[in-house]
Amino acid sequence: MDKRLNPIEACNLVFVYGTLKKGFNNHHLLQIDDSIFKGHCTTGDKYHMFVEHSIPFVIRATDEDQQDAVKIEGELYEVNADTLQDLDELEGHPRFYRRQLVSVLVKESKVKKAKLAWMYIYPNMRIYNRNKTFTTWERTGNYQKKNYYNEPSL
Repeated sequence: MDKRLNPIEACNLVFVYGTLKKGFNNHHLLQIDDSIFKGHCTTGDKYHMFVEHSIPFVIRATDEDQQDAVKIEGELYEVNADTLQDLDELEGHPRFYRRQLVSVLVKESKVKKAKLAWMYIYPNMRIYNRNKTFTTWERTGNYQKKNYYNEPSL
């Protein structure tokens, strides 16, 4: 019998885009069990990132709002099962955020390589400030704003 691993069970890569990134308050969870930083990357697909109460939320783009969606910038880490469990607890998986496999693009040498990684996605499409869409959550707490909804820039 072929005992190949299910890619979902075998995946030990996590894409982080918010408070788990270097320089933010939850990054220490990626330092406890020797997680390995694999590089800066972007999502392969487009999403929407919103910020509510200084917390970033990423939601999937629907067919209707795909043209306004962006590739999210973040960091990629190789983690062990204990760290993944700690991250699930922090993110409230599966009650609050949901951990889902996504495609990310990592720059290796001079080419971008697609990899599968876990990402915490907010499942509720109802976000209060949909007019504030971001591509990245910066270390300073400032956000790179993409003004898709013709709102005045902040």
